[in-house]
Amino acid sequence: FIAVLPGSPEELLVNIARENNASIFDCEGHSVYHSVPAQFKTWDTGDSTLVNTAAFLQVWQQVKNEGAYLDYDWTAKVDADCVFMPHRLQGKIAYLKAPANQALYLHNTMTRFMDGAFLGALEVTSKLATTKYIDNLQACTSTIGT
Repeated sequence: FIAVLPGSPEELLVNIARENNASIFDCEGHSVYHSVPAQFKTWDTGDSTLVNTAAFLQVWQQVKNEGAYLDYDWTAKVDADCVFMPHRLQGKIAYLKAPANQALYLHNTMTRFMDGAFLGALEVTSKLATTKYIDNLQACTSTIGT
């Protein structure tokens, strides 16, 4: 699925992907969810960070409400500006010989940059991992904040 901020340039990227059956539109199933604007937080150092936890929790709630993820073994959250080739992901998953009925999150970012978080233009989870994550959205909100 893709989360898109309405009125943003992401909408054009999603339309181009849709017209070309590219990105998520080349998957067995796909959904486009609307996001909400995220805020920037400025630290004491003067550095800024995008604080988008609340926006993504809201998107994951939409994923839960729709329930389509239950029809597939894997869920991929793809940024609109991500070059995503589903057939390559399918090949990687087959190569991993991932055990069925396991909660798995495929890292695509070096661990030292992740700090234990979902991070990146592509996030891939098994059905059980997606279910566990979605079932615990409220705990995430209270634990990591928004």
